[in-house]
Amino acid sequence: MDFESKEPAKVPKTTSESENKVNNRYLIISEYLHRLKKEDPLKVLPFILKEVREEIPPVEINTDNKNIIFSPEDEIIKLRRLGKEERKKALLKFKENLVRQREAWAMCRIFIERVLLYNQDIAKEKLMKIVEEFRRYYLFTDKQVQLVEKILDRYYKARQQARILYEKFKNDPIELVRQITGLKLDRDVNVYFSLMSLWIETNAFNAGRLFEQSLEPIRYNKLPSAGFASRTEDENPVYYIVINNEEVNLFESSGIVLSYHELEHIKNMFFMAIFEAPPPELQSFNDYINEQDQEKKEIILQDIFSMHREYALERAKDEILAYFRQFSLLKDTITYEDTKWILNNFLDNNQNPYYDYLSDLRDNPKFKEDNLYQNLAKKMLVDEYVDIIKKALDAAVKLSREGHYLYEQCIALLADRPLVTWQKTVRRLLEQKFKRSLDHS
Repeated sequence: MDFESKEPAKVPKTTSESENKVNNRYLIISEYLHRLKKEDPLKVLPFILKEVREEIPPVEINTDNKNIIFSPEDEIIKLRRLGKEERKKALLKFKENLVRQREAWAMCRIFIERVLLYNQDIAKEKLMKIVEEFRRYYLFTDKQVQLVEKILDRYYKARQQARILYEKFKNDPIELVRQITGLKLDRDVNVYFSLMSLWIETNAFNAGRLFEQSLEPIRYNKLPSAGFASRTEDENPVYYIVINNEEVNLFESSGIVLSYHELEHIKNMFFMAIFEAPPPELQSFNDYINEQDQEKKEIILQDIFSMHREYALERAKDEILAYFRQFSLLKDTITYEDTKWILNNFLDNNQNPYYDYLSDLRDNPKFKEDNLYQNLAKKMLVDEYVDIIKKALDAAVKLSREGHYLYEQCIALLADRPLVTWQKTVRRLLEQKFKRSLDHS
């Protein structure tokens, strides 16, 4: 069955006092976005841009060059060349433009994602036209535009790969699953095709077998009960989602909520494939073992732990964003109850957390009696690691509550930033948002 022909169940949203204060103009924009179901996105674009410009003033640079861009990196270099008083004034304008561009970049992303949700085979040229129109007002850099193009290329290639397999084996789902995973399941298997992935709906036993065969044991400490997202290891991978039909019904509310969670993982896989180096391997500890100077030993160990923690934080961010997307179907704004629940999945004092990316390093049996190793592991891989995640989640709540941003906006504003920078990013966004509200009052 083609999943794209199914009309998803409606998921009821909850309401709260903070949700009554959300950005009204964004609600107007959301109404325009709903028109994408029936209309060409380029016809809707002028209305979207009008509302966006009312909410987010265009980036302003003093120049007559019509082809100018706003590159934060280049602007920082220019700032350093200015005198003290001139720099102070220019810095205020820089911060203003920086936030305007980030907010507009987030809106552009949301618009393109909505377009693809309603028209999955739309021509890439139309989507790039959307980027160029936003760029006229918000001066996106060539690097930003090229990033969109790379992600779209990956989307279309992944969609083509999934479609080819689906069309060839759609009448034989057991063989289709074998083609993807190498496993031959014997019963209770349905496969659907949507967006850029294949969806495998099966029982808990089969889901467990597929999980063990996939790349996902790297990401999870144990099988998530409802399902997971993964990909093949080919040069042009096939992305797939496994749904445990003993936990959720794919075409009821619970299944729709889960599907958005797993789709967010696949989107994040696209970004990771473009930006990230491969995961660090557990290195040889020979230098650490052979070094006799305690201060040098600690420095060697700090370097090893820092590299692995940075990678673990990227994995944690991927999971946080997926939960944000999942919760966005149930409510409009981020709450402390949401983030407390998310954080608990990363805590070391949880007896069996889903997402323990550092356990192999932290619990290395070779260093069980090594006090330096144990103390530094607790400090860097437990205390500081959890603290970074907690502060990032608190910042996200603050962004949503004080800035009146919806879940969808918060995801787009924070997705490309490391967790360790979320507090700073949120502070800048809120400073400029409050300044704009004062200017308009």
